[in-house]
Amino acid sequence: MPSSKISEISNAVAKSLNDAREIPKPDIDDVDLIIYSMGSYPPAHILYVSLLHSGKKATLTSAAEASIHILPYRENVGKIIAFVYNRKDPSIVNLAQVSSLLNIDLKIYGPKLHPAYEERIESLNVEKVDVESEFPLMTLSLASLLWTWNILPASRSERIKNEVDEMETSPQWLEERYKDEISALKDSEKLNYVLYTFSTKPGAEYLRLLLKKLGSPSPRLLELERISDVEEESKVITYISTVEEHFYPNVKLETQIKKLDQVIIRFNTDPLTTGIYSMIFSSIIAGGKVL
Repeated sequence: MPSSKISEISNAVAKSLNDAREIPKPDIDDVDLIIYSMGSYPPAHILYVSLLHSGKKATLTSAAEASIHILPYRENVGKIIAFVYNRKDPSIVNLAQVSSLLNIDLKIYGPKLHPAYEERIESLNVEKVDVESEFPLMTLSLASLLWTWNILPASRSERIKNEVDEMETSPQWLEERYKDEISALKDSEKLNYVLYTFSTKPGAEYLRLLLKKLGSPSPRLLELERISDVEEESKVITYISTVEEHFYPNVKLETQIKKLDQVIIRFNTDPLTTGIYSMIFSSIIAGGKVL
């Protein structure tokens, strides 16, 4: 019998998946840039990884970097998909202004913004797809998988589709699989660092947002290769996938040298779904909160 916390997360994932299915699917054949703004990194990363594994070329970048350093200087820019989460994010408006000025095909996905921002984006003739969901980040992240599973090789695409269709059951098996690690992380507000790999960065970013929403101190996020920068005797959670683990042979030694109180979460999952599983795990250790 799942706990009430796990049931709440499962219900939130189920609602998010239903909402994700209602979002109009973009044409991703010629997507050139995938852009994130404040807080919207997880769905952008998941879409980016899915396109990489489909053999497509795309660049993942922030709204500010794209507006200042990429769009004004790159010729023949293809389609752009941008994700927004913060309802008062000026960087997404700046991106819309630059894209409109340069006649670039930009489509923005996210919850309704501040009315003044919505009005400005509409006046620029930039398409904004409103995501009407109680859990917009989870919804957009699941949508990124729904948009791309069918462009993978047949055997893998069917497996990813089945995983996504059954995603609402994942909180229960994650709790069962990592029960010892979850117990060790019961004081998640005392975390000093979250270390992550490429595949698990969505979960790390999501955990930071969850803890901030709960009013807990924000842990410092670092790529796992920077474990040597972690201060001694820190409380650390490390997100890593099993396919990446052999690239980090120094983790055990650094943990011993620095006397870290470290909990390692090893995701033995497909790299395409590791991001979403790491997000759901973050919700578990953040008391069942879903964004």
